Amino acid sequence: MDIMKEKKWDNLGFGWSLRCWQERAIQKLVHQLENGVSRVCLIAPPGAGKTICALALAARLERFVEVRVPTTALVEQWNQRIQDALVCLGESVQPPFHVDTYASNTPFNPEALLIMDEAHHLTAKWGLKIKKQWNPEQQILFGLTATPPYQSKGWERFVDLFGLHPVQIPAPPLVRESQLSPFQDLVWPVLADINDLPQLVRYWEQLQEIEEELGAPFRFWKEKMLVERWWELTEERFINRSGLLVALCRIRKKSGRELPNDITEEEEFLDTPTLEDRALVIWTYAKEKPDIITKLKQIGFLIRKSGPVLKEDIAWKALSHADARVQGALDVLAMEDKQRADFLRALIVCNRDVEGDVLSARQILKVLVQDSRTAHLEPILVSGTVFWVDEDIYDNLQRHFIGGEWVKKDNHYELDVKDWTTSNRVALATKFLATGVTRCLVGTRHLLGEGWDCPAVNCVIDVTGISTSVTVNQIRGRGLRPDPNDPTKVASLWDILSLSPGVPNGDRMLKQLKKRHQHTFGIDEKGRIRSGVERIDPIFSKRFSVVVGEVEAIQSRMEHRLKNSSHSLQQWAVGQDYLDTQLWTIEKKADWDFHPVVLPKEEIQIPQHNAGKDSLVVRVQRKRQRSLITKSTVLLCATLCVYLAIVNSGLPMALGAIFEIPILWWVAQKQEQADRVSILVETLHEVLKEQEPKLGSLHHDGRSWWVDGEEHGESFAVALQTLLGPVRYPRYLLIEENGSVFAVPDQLAAHKTLAEKLARMWSKNIGACSVVYVRSEKGKKILRSVWKAQTSNMRSLELVQLWK
Repeated sequence: MDIMKEKKWDNLGFGWSLRCWQERAIQKLVHQLENGVSRVCLIAPPGAGKTICALALAARLERFVEVRVPTTALVEQWNQRIQDALVCLGESVQPPFHVDTYASNTPFNPEALLIMDEAHHLTAKWGLKIKKQWNPEQQILFGLTATPPYQSKGWERFVDLFGLHPVQIPAPPLVRESQLSPFQDLVWPVLADINDLPQLVRYWEQLQEIEEELGAPFRFWKEKMLVERWWELTEERFINRSGLLVALCRIRKKSGRELPNDITEEEEFLDTPTLEDRALVIWTYAKEKPDIITKLKQIGFLIRKSGPVLKEDIAWKALSHADARVQGALDVLAMEDKQRADFLRALIVCNRDVEGDVLSARQILKVLVQDSRTAHLEPILVSGTVFWVDEDIYDNLQRHFIGGEWVKKDNHYELDVKDWTTSNRVALATKFLATGVTRCLVGTRHLLGEGWDCPAVNCVIDVTGISTSVTVNQIRGRGLRPDPNDPTKVASLWDILSLSPGVPNGDRMLKQLKKRHQHTFGIDEKGRIRSGVERIDPIFSKRFSVVVGEVEAIQSRMEHRLKNSSHSLQQWAVGQDYLDTQLWTIEKKADWDFHPVVLPKEEIQIPQHNAGKDSLVVRVQRKRQRSLITKSTVLLCATLCVYLAIVNSGLPMALGAIFEIPILWWVAQKQEQADRVSILVETLHEVLKEQEPKLGSLHHDGRSWWVDGEEHGESFAVALQTLLGPVRYPRYLLIEENGSVFAVPDQLAAHKTLAEKLARMWSKNIGACSVVYVRSEKGKKILRSVWKAQTSNMRSLELVQLWK
């Protein structure tokens, strides 16, 4: 867009030096704008300097700047920061900025840079308002946030405003440079009693009543769908992301019956059916039965084009309110006290103050002061309406309060604070925590969430029962401020994870845990800095039943990590140099083996691309021909060794020599397989490099592969994961002469010429092959055979995002 520069910038300069992560972020934002986009977004943790980055970008673009913020307090902060950051280079001028709240109706400057601070607030009405006012032909929209609303209801609107490719400043560089405290994400799993989950059980029983009403025809239909229509269901699963096949398989397994022979028992099929699974099957069968649809709605389902969805997230609500989470919080707090002693500064964050259908701050405080393991922490509760203290510190605290009436209740005192301002209550409670008058502060997320600051906090326990990433990230951030009085601080960020095996949706909190940590970095068991829930414990990537069976073992590992927090501090390597780059690697798990599906030759066509003279297949054939004599010689030598062993050392030694022969053969076969995988990876890289010359160099360290550079690293890793993983529903299949079948990655499947390019390189480097279009009749037939032949133990390679 051709825009006139704001002349006032001729006399203004940006007066602050940028840190390396800030400069890198600005360069990426400028690069996006130079490529023609009119909307950008910066995601950065507290302490990263989002405002400074925004002002630096504004200085480079030299436009008039409109800033919008959610509160008047932030308006004042922005105006002050503008005055601090910009310097006059000549005559004094007023900076070309206008700062206002989102509620303002003041129109934007027609050619302005529009900076939207705390952009996660734009997922509701404010976002709709900004979208109407923004002119993408003339204005640049720039969002700033520390807490993007991943997986929340407003995510689509956020993406609509700021796009799918935000620039992100991760936490690790800030930890390295002491802008954030080193931390550990820790999870304490607990098992919820079914008696704590009456609503889940009631929904399940109501669905069961509908199924019984539908009777034998419904049961026969379910049987017929799996036996006769599994192919169509599988297509719908991968094309339209329909969950019907998964739902039918889960329900069948739950009833104790095996799946039909044509259906491979994937892990996803073995979980307990969810409420949505049962409702989807009923709805699919009874779409034309208004009375059944009405009953689904009465239970609590909304009927959409894709099927029924629950009006409320009742599973999350029930699991987060379970009494087991209260006990879990006490267990964690007792462990933290044992480890940190007088240095513990714990924050327990609840969703609300008043007791009701979620864990409340009052409920937590009452339990803390009654438990012998935590009462000596002198807990204090502060909320929008109350200020409670443990009875043991009441005498010491009275002098801090002028006015207000104290009331003794059980093991605590309650202060009448109706004449106090909320800010005064929070400030005093914060002071008590920082100075050690109390070692545990209990409060609500509204008071102690966004904007609250207490660097002394070294333990955060989240019992809010809030699943949105915005709130969760705000809560996590409360423990990340560096403590000037404790240079060895390693913050513990605790999730109390409620699980309920055998109950529908009993894995709801585990699923949300996986989503939440998909975008956060931390230290894994190998000492690497990576994203994903596997870094907390690899078991969280496994099936729900496996996690449930390991609850005590997980708790033991979490306790061990807490005791060894000094080791975590070393792994963060605060103060050491870093590259500030992200790598996407593809890694082989311990149970991964390379075994592509091999179809009978009569089911495949004659290869369209013949093997090259130096291809792997040709070289292996030559090697095997040359080794015939060698193998005969080895066999003769082995026989001689056995004979000599019998003569000289007896039968036991001879048996050892006999067993060595198949072992050596197995080792040779494994090496041949490893060589084959390496050539497959190199071939894929070579083809993608032709498509995208900027693709970085390929690296391999024995168990993982990656390419240099952030821009295309993830794309390559995903392509490799597709090529070497189970076949799902690709556009094209690559079939070798021996019948081995591979899915052509999406990056090379947009049209046949790309797929053929892979096939030509494959034939040159590996062996004869052909590509088949899956949507053709022949392709469908081959794909069905592949799905039938795939075994349940086929594993995908793991995609890992690392920071270095």
